[in-house]
Amino acid sequence: MTPSVSPEELMRLDLLLASDETDVPPLVVQTYSFLKSLGIRFRLSRNEMARSCMDASNKRHRGGRIGIPLYDELKSLYCGYTDHRSRFVFLIAHCRADRRVNFRSVQQLLGARSRPQLLSREKLYDLGLECGIVNPFEDANEYAIDGRFMSAPVLHVFDEDVLASVSLPGTMMTNAGSLTWAVEFWPREFVAAMEKSLEKVVVGDIGMAEANEVARRSYQRWLTR
Repeated sequence: MTPSVSPEELMRLDLLLASDETDVPPLVVQTYSFLKSLGIRFRLSRNEMARSCMDASNKRHRGGRIGIPLYDELKSLYCGYTDHRSRFVFLIAHCRADRRVNFRSVQQLLGARSRPQLLSREKLYDLGLECGIVNPFEDANEYAIDGRFMSAPVLHVFDEDVLASVSLPGTMMTNAGSLTWAVEFWPREFVAAMEKSLEKVVVGDIGMAEANEVARRSYQRWLTR
């Protein structure tokens, strides 16, 4: 269980509120609480409303600048699949935003009976989520919706490329539970803490290269010479 957020911590979060805002969104508080429970380094920030990875990468605030490379934005996709015991399982697949999730690879990695399928907007809404605010900072609780979704566990699968050293400063960013709130973290440190604290975390080769990854790989080779 994640620790509660103290009044002092809430006051610090309140400093990030805009003049016309009164409360920190509950999912942002949950993100803060979860990351605090992992004992890792992270930083919350604000940005203009962003509804996609591409949009968000152009609006993130990091190191006194606006905008980060697309490969430093974390993409998270909420899915469902049937495991080898014919049990329905929720799956959140994570990769760098300049890559695509190869769901066939995910199926093979997990030994799943069915290929993972993205949840519909309606099912995301049932979970209290929407497109643009899926992230890996859920408590990994079991959800109860209806039928086969009853008490389905949540599994996090990270593309191994998330752990690669790509560029300085070495951090990645994603939403903090709101379209205008972001969080910056060190991916290797974060995934290691997730693996240590949760049973339902898997790392594997599940990413497919997009065309713009060629430029990223060229930069990575230059960086590591």
